[in-house]
Amino acid sequence: MQKNKAILLLQDNTVFNGYQFGANQERIGELTCVTDMTGVTELLSDPASAGKMICMIYPEIGVDGVNPEDMESGKIHAEAIAVKSYARTYSNWRAKLSLEEWITKNQTPGIYGIDTRALFAHIRKNGPMTAIISSTEFNTEILAQKIKNYNSSQHKNLHDSTARKTANEIKSESPTKRIAILDLGAPNSFISEIAKKQAEIKLFPIHSTINDWKAWNADCLIISSGTEYLNTELISLIQNVLDKIPIVGIETGAILLAKACGANIEKMNMAHYGSNHPITYKNKHILCKQRHSLGIKEPLPSNLTTISTNAIDKSIEVFAHTELPVFGFLPRVSVDLWWDGLGTNKPW
Repeated sequence: MQKNKAILLLQDNTVFNGYQFGANQERIGELTCVTDMTGVTELLSDPASAGKMICMIYPEIGVDGVNPEDMESGKIHAEAIAVKSYARTYSNWRAKLSLEEWITKNQTPGIYGIDTRALFAHIRKNGPMTAIISSTEFNTEILAQKIKNYNSSQHKNLHDSTARKTANEIKSESPTKRIAILDLGAPNSFISEIAKKQAEIKLFPIHSTINDWKAWNADCLIISSGTEYLNTELISLIQNVLDKIPIVGIETGAILLAKACGANIEKMNMAHYGSNHPITYKNKHILCKQRHSLGIKEPLPSNLTTISTNAIDKSIEVFAHTELPVFGFLPRVSVDLWWDGLGTNKPW
């Protein structure tokens, strides 16, 4: 089989040479390393992956193939994927197509044949970086200039590409709660999990207001996960409704909520991306899925308190307001863990 050369260049000019698979395109994004062995379908199609270039550290990816039913949205949101090796055939009775077929169909480029563990070690040592993948241009000076141009334009609102544009209601036969979700890019699995709680759900676009939620008689507002972007308009909106409706923030929603409450937000040296991140939970540790590279900087303002921290880097994972029925989760833990805390400031 003919191999087409490809290059991955980091913003510090470190080069990884490999081969192209998927779409024959050039893409730029924030390099994000993931330790998962499977779950590529969910990962690449998650709106939280918009603007990210996903590097799978495990050496063989795609053995389980792709089932479109597992997609977290209607398309691939990640910019590109980097792997050591990928399976050209799959072994999974549920799979409908291979990884390469899927990313090609979705016009997403990939690079394989690189040392993904060395790449991960480099990022862990030197911090987060933008990267470019190309199978058409190999002049590193030209590629480096494209990275510089990309980094200088990062003021753009990434929510424009992932957030909901129109409202959508999900009925329940005997609802116990009415949940308004400010949809910044909520994954399908999260919406399904909420629906299973016999909740009536209405997904609201980001330009909705407290009047829209109240007119629908919402019991609680959930600010969903989505693309990481400190949207000043959303932060201002949240600040103005903190004392008007119970609020739960999830991932990006939690970051925006913390910022609205006065917390400082920082870029994490090592992003929390994958399915095996341990957090403290009632004097125990639980492993959970995470999709964020922004973190909440300590110390917290006096109106917030830390509920849970990461068991490895001790960063804040769960916080709550000291007086208002408001709390936030940076990890995607099971809804069961915090459902009974809705309407309070005690998530568990």
